[in-house]
Order: sequence, then structure tokens, then C-alpha cells
Amino acid sequence: MAPCIHEAGHAVVAHLLGICIDCVLVTPEGAGETRLAEKGTIPLSPPDSDRREIQIALAGEIAETRYCEIVGLPETPGQHPRWGRDQDNHRAHMVSVKTVGGDYERAQELITDLRPRVEVEVERNWDQIVQLANDLYRDGNLSGPGLDRILGS
Repeated sequence: MAPCIHEAGHAVVAHLLGICIDCVLVTPEGAGETRLAEKGTIPLSPPDSDRREIQIALAGEIAETRYCEIVGLPETPGQHPRWGRDQDNHRAHMVSVKTVGGDYERAQELITDLRPRVEVEVERNWDQIVQLANDLYRDGNLSGPGLDRILGS
């Protein structure tokens, strides 16, 4: 279920930030992907677009961590798979470095600044994340009307 929560976190936060979602997928092995749609997404200038991308990258980990805390899964590396966390953290870091012109310290400050905002949105929209994750767990993928029903598109 944790990979489904992880992908649902990405999808819900992306939707809240004005990005249209094409589909959300989770394989039986636990790999996941949230595919963003080009059409219908609110365009932003590069700095704002980058900040939005960082928030979406952080959302999966934040939702997954909250889920693990609720159900009592350990957070110690090696005790359960890290699913997409490392890849998402790397993406957030690389985008933030680009956003601040290559300054690694400022890049970390940007991530530190954005993380609490994403945590608030994950908390505020937790029921929607769980609903999307449950349907994703059941079906393996969501798109079209099934996704729109949950996201309110």
C-alpha cells in the first residue's frame, strides 16, 4: 500500500498546484509513476515552475512517511523498501540546484522552505490521498473518469 500512497501524494499535490494528471500507475512489484499531462496544465515561469516540480517530488515521500507512521512501519533504511524516495529526493535536489544557479547551500534552503508547505497540503488532503491510493491498490492504475472523480477535475 505504501507505493500507492506515495504516488497518490504526488498526484494530489500536483493537482493542487494546477497540473493535470494523465494517469497514476503502480506495478505489482511496487514501482510507481505519476504521469503529468501537458494539456490543461497552468503554465508558470521557470522559477515558479521549478518550485512546483520540487513540491511534487517531495509530496510522494511526505505522504509515504505519514502512512508509515500511521500503520507503524519502520523508517529505518533496510527494514522495508524505500520505493521511490531516493529518486524523488534526487530530483528535488537537482531542480533546486538549477533554480538557485548552482548554489548547493541555497538549494537545500529552498527544499527546506518548501517541505513544510507540502506537509500541510498532504495533511489537509489526506483523505483524498488515501482514496486515490485505495483505488490505485485495487486497480493498479487510474486515469480518466476514475482519477477525475477523486481529484475533482
